[in-house]
Amino acid sequence: MKRFVSTICVSFLFVSTWAQCVTYPTLPITTSKTTTLIFPTPVKRGDIGTKDILAQQVKENENILFVKAARSNFNETNLNVVTADGKFYTFTVIYDSAPERTVFNISPKEAMNTNEVLFSSQTMNPASIESVANSILLSKRITFGVKDNTWNILAKVNGIYIEKDVLFFQLVIENYSEINYDIDYIRFFITDKKTPKRTATQQQELQPLFSAGNNDKIKANSKSAIVFAFKKFTIPEAKSLIIQIGEKNGGRNLRLKVSNNKIVEATPRCN
Repeated sequence: MKRFVSTICVSFLFVSTWAQCVTYPTLPITTSKTTTLIFPTPVKRGDIGTKDILAQQVKENENILFVKAARSNFNETNLNVVTADGKFYTFTVIYDSAPERTVFNISPKEAMNTNEVLFSSQTMNPASIESVANSILLSKRITFGVKDNTWNILAKVNGIYIEKDVLFFQLVIENYSEINYDIDYIRFFITDKKTPKRTATQQQELQPLFSAGNNDKIKANSKSAIVFAFKKFTIPEAKSLIIQIGEKNGGRNLRLKVSNNKIVEATPRCN
């Protein structure tokens, strides 16, 4: 079992786990069995007190953390975990050759903190970004004039929102044809407004923090909304934000141009 990377240090806390609301002041683990911790949201950071603990996150389900003892009869230590919703949990860990319980469902009420923990200088944690993005999916149109269409496919920016230091772009793609529109890519990049002849165009592709909605297929005679979240940015005077949407194995490609004034007029959004 891979060791969980040590990245944070916080204080101790009890563990309350089962539906009967039994309180566990310690987390007993052993060498012969794997203990499973199931958190409400994905695990983002962790700290093991000593090398006597082995911990591994499950790639297929990031809410789950496997814990096991590396050796028998180790001294009492601790395990600390921060989850995507900004909560952190801390457990006192002891060795038990035959623990009664090996599966723990962790409740948000057991978190040490009520305020959000932020990651990598972000002003919103991943769970908050996801929550805001999903809430914007069905919002009414507030941005006008940014659209493109080709062969009965229409794409438009319905809204640009700002929450703390994160920008959210709400796109809507409408398919008025009888043929499904399979999305190959949706790209955001900043490029020069005008490029002199014999001069290469300078492009800077933007990588979203998160996307919500259907960015795979727009069925015939239907429409779908997609929300992309980015670290806040504005555009230099001589550049534009371009949104490219490409069709898989097809030629119905779209290009939307967003001016800087649309971005600086982003609507404040509170989750």
